[in-house]
Amino acid sequence: QASSLPAARGVSRVAFGAAGALSSVIGVAGYVRFGDRVRGDVLLSLGERASAGSSSLLAVARVAYAGAMVASFAFVMASCRVVALDIFALRRRGHVGRPVSDGDVPQALFARATAGILGACSLVAWVVPDLARLLELVGVWATMPLAFVLPCAFLVELRRRQEGLPVLSARNA
Repeated sequence: QASSLPAARGVSRVAFGAAGALSSVIGVAGYVRFGDRVRGDVLLSLGERASAGSSSLLAVARVAYAGAMVASFAFVMASCRVVALDIFALRRRGHVGRPVSDGDVPQALFARATAGILGACSLVAWVVPDLARLLELVGVWATMPLAFVLPCAFLVELRRRQEGLPVLSARNA
């Protein structure tokens, strides 16, 4: 098992490199072709031409893009599954603070977590017509704490450390 770790790292590097290279080539080609008119999903911009449905170049771009997404999705799926299992399964069993071994997660639970995450991702992919809109929404929700909550929390913590104020104090308002 220890000898498989370097091989997994090598496969990971190759897959991420291939996904990054394919995505970069497709993105640059889309921006060169469409300029400021490029849409959030380059493939939507490629379909704007009247004859785009029968274009072999568009078919090659879609296959390359699908390959990049499959290669990168496997890594996102693995980390998401580990976090989900850690939060919803292992913490309830007293595994907090110690490394997780292969025997800690039953195979049925592992399969259910994988199926649930794949189902949720498939549903989102099916329902959302433009990936740029979804990323915009995720970005807004991810940056709200950075913009509004964290500065206030830093101020409360600084006042607690420097002035000895309790966290729940009217002077922090």
